Amino acid sequence: MVVTPIKWLNNLFSGWVARIVVGVLILLIGFILGKLVEKLSRRLLREVDLDSAATKVLHTKVSFEAVISRTLTYLIYLLSVITALNQLGITRTVLYAVSAIIAIVLLLAILLEIRDFVPNVFAGILGKKNFKAGDVIALGDIKGRVFKTNLTGIFIETHDSDMLYIPNSFIKGKIVKKS
Repeated sequence: MVVTPIKWLNNLFSGWVARIVVGVLILLIGFILGKLVEKLSRRLLREVDLDSAATKVLHTKVSFEAVISRTLTYLIYLLSVITALNQLGITRTVLYAVSAIIAIVLLLAILLEIRDFVPNVFAGILGKKNFKAGDVIALGDIKGRVFKTNLTGIFIETHDSDMLYIPNSFIKGKIVKKS
């Protein structure tokens, strides 16, 4: 069977190439729409004067105009990416991969936090209440008054009124002078 160039092009564009072209168009339209919504929402929120009202009520310097407009923009971007992936028929695969990456990053963050937390707790339990608030201590070059103690460390106020946190695992085994 001989395939003519026209049939070959027809078969090519009726398959994956057509899906890719439509997916790219969806992305372009989504990103253009996202930028448009960002500019319009920022202008609208500026006219309402949201930032000054939020500053007066919440006593914060956060730009709610920027946060809201960027959130809307990224939401449109996300929807356009999901729609483009759906057009290509790979939405589920990509979402599973992204979910797996997020799960791995969260697991690593938790493990890194536990790596520091557990030794501090054990050092705090083993050296329980060596210090109490008001004690004046010297640990190497650090001198000051114990402001507060907890299970993971102590807070020291230096003579310069700086507040320092010293983990229990750092204190364990060190020579601490108490006065």
